[in-house]
Amino acid sequence: MPWKNYTMVGTTEHIYQGDPGKIEPLEEEIEYLLETLAHYFPDKACQRQQIVSAFAGSRVLPSSNEDANKRSRETLFVSDRESRPRLIAIYGGKLTAYRAAADKVLNKIRSSLPQKQPLADTRKLRLTPTKEK
Repeated sequence: MPWKNYTMVGTTEHIYQGDPGKIEPLEEEIEYLLETLAHYFPDKACQRQQIVSAFAGSRVLPSSNEDANKRSRETLFVSDRESRPRLIAIYGGKLTAYRAAADKVLNKIRSSLPQKQPLADTRKLRLTPTKEK
C-alpha cells in the first residue's frame, strides 16, 4: 500500500513468546515479503538494502484450544457488564478495521455517555495523509 512516498508491504504472523518491548520483524519474514512482492508486483520488487524501515507489533488472540495459527482473527469485545458498561476490552482484530471497532465500542458504551449530537460520521469521512513535519 502507498505510504509517505514509499510502499508499505505486509503482513506476516508468527507466535511470539518474548518481551513485548523487543518485538521486531524476523529476517525470514522480511525475505518472505520481498519474495511475495516480487511475485505479485514485479515492477515494485526491491532488494533488502532498499528497505527504509521495518516494524513489528503484537495482536492478542482470544484463548482457545485451537492452534494459535487457526484461531479466529475477528475482533471480540468483552465488557464488565451488558447494561451501561464501564470497561470494554478488545481482543484480536486488525489495525485496518479500527473504524469499525471504534464504532462498535461507541455503540456498546452509548448508554453510559451523555446524549450529544455527533460532530461527524466517520463512516463517510475520507482518510487524508498528514504532512510530514
